[in-house]
Amino acid sequence: MLDERWSQDADEIGQALRTLLASECTPALVRAAELRSDGGDAALEATLGEFGLDDLVAAPDVIARVCYELGRSLAPTRHVEAAPALAILGLRDT
Repeated sequence: MLDERWSQDADEIGQALRTLLASECTPALVRAAELRSDGGDAALEATLGEFGLDDLVAAPDVIARVCYELGRSLAPTRHVEAAPALAILGLRDT
């Protein structure tokens, strides 16, 4: 069971990301991405990059909240897979 008592930073970023994904990550977009060989959506990747996910350096609970929201929306993006790897490699200060 997930304890959803997020820090204020995690909650603010999570709510903003949830709002963005509600408009940008539609079921039709997810279905279309599934048909592509890479399973992703370049426009959504760019939007998430503009949101700041490409350069996000944050506490572990913030990273967890971002991944939670991406998973919740089934976002066809590399960010969920990349976040743990970057943290393990020390490329993000988590």
